[in-house]
Amino acid sequence: MYTQNNKYMYKNDKWVPIMSKGKKNDKSQRFWSDFKDLKKIRDNEAIHIKSQFNSIKHSIFLKRINKVRSLVNLLIKLHIIFGERIPRIIIRTAYSPEIELIKENYA
Repeated sequence: MYTQNNKYMYKNDKWVPIMSKGKKNDKSQRFWSDFKDLKKIRDNEAIHIKSQFNSIKHSIFLKRINKVRSLVNLLIKLHIIFGERIPRIIIRTAYSPEIELIKENYA
């Protein structure tokens, strides 16, 4: 059943196989769960804001940035499924390290 919450799932399940001659996107990998988490954050905190003040801790921010970085693997997978050349910026981002919070004591 099509609902607003599973709109992208529906589009992915319907259109990727049509556009790629039957190939499907593997939704069991980490990038898919990261995509769903980020979409939930986008829907709740960016598009449909629930509170007046929206601040987060550095550690949570960095985890979210790393999830965005992991979406590069989803882009790579889609390029492979569609038989398209993967742009250099996507390849470079795929090999970049995860972002870490470094705390220094200034005494």
